[in-house]
Amino acid sequence: MLSNKFRKNLRKGEKNIKKKIGNIEFKKFPTTNSLEKNLNDFWKMHQKKMNYQDVPGLSETQKGFLTDVAEKFAQNGWLNLSFLDVNGQHVSGVLGFEYSGKYYYYQTAFDPNYSYSLVIFIYYIS
Repeated sequence: MLSNKFRKNLRKGEKNIKKKIGNIEFKKFPTTNSLEKNLNDFWKMHQKKMNYQDVPGLSETQKGFLTDVAEKFAQNGWLNLSFLDVNGQHVSGVLGFEYSGKYYYYQTAFDPNYSYSLVIFIYYIS
């Protein structure tokens, strides 16, 4: 359904990204499989983001509560924990939920060491 020009520009952007950044993948983890590891990665990235912005992060109580909610939502098929990976490493993530055909965004995380890479990625896909 996309025009030829749009597809051509998208392929060109992908080639430029691979040359400048490396392999980029979008990964979604909606189930309890590897949830603990990916949530830990998410919380670490979130804390890096908060440190970079010089604001306090989530407390252990808040992270515990959100982890419990994420586990319950994953069991019900409502979890949307998504990452942008660069060369196999999580560099950006979003914790959200899907229910009744709607997406509910909740929290973001990113690794400030990759913020330049993310800007290039966004530039090439826009």
